[in-house]
Amino acid sequence: MSTAPATPHTVPPRLLLGAAALLWGWQTGFWPLALAAALALEAPHWSARRVDLDPARQRRVGDLAVVLAALVGVGCYVAYGNPRAIVLFFLWLPVALLPVGLMHAWGSARALGLDVLFWGLRSARAGPAPALHPGYAYFVLWLVGAAAANQRGAAATGAAVALGAWALLAARRDRSRPGLWALEIALVAALGSALHVGLHGAQLWLEGAAPDWMTGAGGTRTNPYRASTDLGTIGALRQSGNIVLRVAAGGRLDRPLLLHRASYNDYGGTAWVARGARFAEVPRAAPAAPWSLRPGAATRTLTIAEHAAHGNPVLALPAGALSVDADIVSLKANTLGAVQAEAAPGWVIARVGVGDGPPPAAPPGPGDLAVPARERAAIDAALAEFGLGAQGGADAVAALRRGFAARFAYATTLAPPRDGRTALAEFLLRTRAGHCEYFASATVLLLRAAGVPARYATGFSVQEFDAARGDYVVRERHAHAWARAWIGGAWVDVDTTPPDWAAREDLARPAAARWQEAFVDTWSLLRYRYALWQRDSSPAQKW
Repeated sequence: MSTAPATPHTVPPRLLLGAAALLWGWQTGFWPLALAAALALEAPHWSARRVDLDPARQRRVGDLAVVLAALVGVGCYVAYGNPRAIVLFFLWLPVALLPVGLMHAWGSARALGLDVLFWGLRSARAGPAPALHPGYAYFVLWLVGAAAANQRGAAATGAAVALGAWALLAARRDRSRPGLWALEIALVAALGSALHVGLHGAQLWLEGAAPDWMTGAGGTRTNPYRASTDLGTIGALRQSGNIVLRVAAGGRLDRPLLLHRASYNDYGGTAWVARGARFAEVPRAAPAAPWSLRPGAATRTLTIAEHAAHGNPVLALPAGALSVDADIVSLKANTLGAVQAEAAPGWVIARVGVGDGPPPAAPPGPGDLAVPARERAAIDAALAEFGLGAQGGADAVAALRRGFAARFAYATTLAPPRDGRTALAEFLLRTRAGHCEYFASATVLLLRAAGVPARYATGFSVQEFDAARGDYVVRERHAHAWARAWIGGAWVDVDTTPPDWAAREDLARPAAARWQEAFVDTWSLLRYRYALWQRDSSPAQKW
């Protein structure tokens, strides 16, 4: 392997790599790691000690870095799913490749063969691997990682441009032509600004264009593209009592409040899917102004707090939400009404302006009237039993409410379908008992069959008041599903699940679960109060 000495123009100047690592730490918030990396990368400039590694040992260090990079990619995918995992991979890539950076900084070889990282160049047929000084390439990786944090502030962009100008000045071969250097600086400024926002834009494009990449998980995570249902699940449906939201409404509500997270328009038998639900940025009038979901005058304000352990939560919002004011990076919404915040893991506390209008979602399309062929027979039979004909949307909804209230019951203990029926057909024609996903799915398809466009909606039902604090707590077991129907030129929430469903689930819990829940509630309240203190305290008070 060639280890020819590098020319001065290919070697980054002192402190440049360390400054890039510190910029990464500033943008990501991982200051201790960035400071340690900066010191380790720059210390060799003041030390004569060097480590002489033969090519085989250099490749082992490269193998370690490649394995770390692969683990970073897998970890990001498992924890966050694509496409956010792609952006986070670039954020952590310079840290994964730190072993190679340190090997070069403390090693005696000034140029490293590309076969250190690229296994395909190690075969005998490939011949001697090209060698180069990796300093500037590693410098660029730190800048890309800082850009992936998506802070997008003017100071951060200016710092990235300044570092790029410093690198250009050090690498220039001809220092006698200042005009050319000024042009290079201008190009660096343009490229640096584009890089600082480019990864963010790429993430938005991927999330809008590749919905099947998204993954969902339990707890508070919601997949805005796909909702797996428990239709056909055998046995008892059990949900946790962990608190996932706190809602301050200025007093008691006169009825349960539905907080919408996502809607879906295509039913596949075991899952609802959002087809054509592209995300777009939600505008705001000024940097400090709330994000505006739709125009209108707010009649009340809700404070909705959620602990997003994995960051970037899909917000739980009432149907009449007009604006969102929260400490987040950005907000985006899809055409079916899902609203997702770009925020770091932790508490997201939003002040939501609420009006009397309909939810902000696109008008119906052909898919909002589709009924799967395998459910058609059961839906037609139920249509006749419910007396649904050519009446208008509001009358069809009223007939459905009466039919479900008179003939159906809420249940979490489910039996398997018989005679080759689907789970939904079994619910409509035989058992007439199920949980909210059965009622919501049946309502959507029955309305569609009656000529009323409808969608499947998921979120939470707010109904447990915490008298000690004067706000509402929302638990995982308060997760709910309902229908949205297009009536009078607007989407209207239609919930046909028996209203006592939450009380039935609460009574079914064993006494031991109640005691355990009391301890968990105390811990949740302490975390929430600490988040409020962090939000409302000045820097001096925090110290």
